[in-house]
Amino acid sequence: MKWSKYNIETEVNGIAYLYNSLSNALIQVDEELRGLIEMIKAGKEDVANYELTDQLNAIKFIVKSDEDELNSYYLQALNQRYEHNDLYLTIAPTQECNLDCIYCYEKWREPKYLNINVENAIVEFISKKLPNYLNIVWFGGEPLLALNSIISLCEKINRIGIRSDYSIVTNGISLDLKTFSTLVRHGFSQFQITLDGERAYHDSRRPKKDGSGSFDQIHQNISNIIEYCRKESIKNVKINIRANIDKSNSSQYAKLLKYYSEFDPENLLCVSPGITKDHNNCTQLNCFSTNEYIDFALNLYKKSAIKIIDFYPSNTFTECFARHYNSYLIGPDGRLYKCWHDLGDNEKSIGNIMDIELLNNDLLAKFLIGTDPFQDKKCRDCQFMMVCGGGCPNERFINKYEGGKIDTCSIFKHKFKELLSAHIETEKNE
Repeated sequence: MKWSKYNIETEVNGIAYLYNSLSNALIQVDEELRGLIEMIKAGKEDVANYELTDQLNAIKFIVKSDEDELNSYYLQALNQRYEHNDLYLTIAPTQECNLDCIYCYEKWREPKYLNINVENAIVEFISKKLPNYLNIVWFGGEPLLALNSIISLCEKINRIGIRSDYSIVTNGISLDLKTFSTLVRHGFSQFQITLDGERAYHDSRRPKKDGSGSFDQIHQNISNIIEYCRKESIKNVKINIRANIDKSNSSQYAKLLKYYSEFDPENLLCVSPGITKDHNNCTQLNCFSTNEYIDFALNLYKKSAIKIIDFYPSNTFTECFARHYNSYLIGPDGRLYKCWHDLGDNEKSIGNIMDIELLNNDLLAKFLIGTDPFQDKKCRDCQFMMVCGGGCPNERFINKYEGGKIDTCSIFKHKFKELLSAHIETEKNE
């Protein structure tokens, strides 16, 4: 047995801690354990405290082989990546939008709409796949501009008889009560709506096409929906208000959260931040660097007891949509993509739903294999590999194939000690 290379030693408030990213375990290091650690590091296997040694072995602080442990984790990742019993689709029924957001990265997209031929091809594709479970996210553009296509497609899919979940990402302008109740009847259970702060902040960033504000209409729609859910005792619907946060409106998140927490005591709503980092489209925004984002999150918790990130790592691997074999983004013209950011970019299309057999396997392989962090020596050697899984596959794609310089590393690699300190403090307070 040997000392795992995935052990991370640190000190918080004068107390020594040992963390292992393979098992996600954290222990305090007392004098007895410190002595045993030094013996193991020195390669002395004839140790007196077998019970403590067995405990370290059980939570992977000592291992037979780092390589074997990593490959075992890799096998779990591959099982998830190529799992084919479930099907995950994101469908953009249109690329058109009714807002003129200052930070929009989609303005170059043509205002296309889903047609009946593409709609039928999607139904045929699902029918042939016949997955155990189907998850569809409706995306855009603004998907509700193509409401009739959404309802028509949902009705056809529902007749197939597959266990399914529907959700939608919308700006909320067109989500009036009639539209909401119609979507719920057709199986929608999650709605993501964007508000970037209070009225003045939001309207300066997310105006309508004619320049007028959008906040009042969105807020009224949310209010009507919450009241409707109360009256009808609807409990199986979740509305997520996403606030796109950068350094210029960072004070708005706490205000939004406070307001909607008081407005919705039954917790049908949740308010979550979408942090704009410095590798996004930051021409109109004052974006965070990774370290600035961490500091913002830590200060927000310290000042307001609002926790927007996990202070303790998680090594539960979940494969991203872009690197999952049975996941596709379908554009209104039927083009297939692996990442939401690529919608409308013909160079990033892996094929078309109208002829699903003719996939661009070279491009598909770049997403599934070329972005694989387990094939990247830098990632394989990193102590935080199990925590971040190599980071965003699309960002890895940009770095490897398009000359990008995006930092894909985990926040814990940047500020592990500070985050661990915050975690220990929260544990004391809870």
